[in-house]
Amino acid sequence: MSIFAFIKRFLIRYGKVIIRTGGIIGLIAAVFFLLSGIYFLSQNSTTKDSQGFFSTWGFNVQKDSSAIVLEPDGIEFDINWDMGSIGVFKVLTDMETRGKEFFIGSASVEDARSYLTGVEYDKITGLWIFPPRADYQRFNGDTLPVDPVSQDFWIDTISGKGTKELIWDPEHDSLIIMNADGSAGLDLNIQVKTKAAVLFIAGIGGLMIGVFLLLLSLMAILYTRRTPNVVYPKPLIIYPGKEENQEAAG
Repeated sequence: MSIFAFIKRFLIRYGKVIIRTGGIIGLIAAVFFLLSGIYFLSQNSTTKDSQGFFSTWGFNVQKDSSAIVLEPDGIEFDINWDMGSIGVFKVLTDMETRGKEFFIGSASVEDARSYLTGVEYDKITGLWIFPPRADYQRFNGDTLPVDPVSQDFWIDTISGKGTKELIWDPEHDSLIIMNADGSAGLDLNIQVKTKAAVLFIAGIGGLMIGVFLLLLSLMAILYTRRTPNVVYPKPLIIYPGKEENQEAAG
């Protein structure tokens, strides 16, 4: 038996089972995307602050390095955007429950890299919405950073305890998050907001994918539905002249 004949017989025998199984898996995926879309849209409508920023990324950072760095290029997102298309960020940091004062400063890429020469730090390379998380790249070093508060190259800074916020232009400047005394060991909450309606777009995209998968899965399941076997009675055949012969015989 040739391979083509085998495949043909296999599809004839199990084709509907395969399609039905794919339809069931598609239904599960459709429910996931629909729920995700609804979740993102609900978050989009409730997380906009008075300045028009949406709460897009929120995550906890626990690192043994001296700084967290975000640079204009090289950050990957859930959606294929660059920094310029997203616009300015609002970064909120909270270390009040950790017992240390924090420092956040924006600077040119050249000044930021020069300041961190020889310092061990983690660079954020990806920001993901669902689930909210960040990816990091470690840069090793054995030098403690100079007191950040005393430096004069910063474009904008915030420091202290509690919840504070800083507006950052991610298209041109780097952002450095660290302890105010320059010590290693970071344990803080970071929230990144943007005016780009990331959650709205993700929600609409999830709903569209969910509806498409739902329709496709229902079509597959309905196509393979089992139809009841109907047994039709055999037709009654009367041969001409048979009745006349029976009467003559009687």
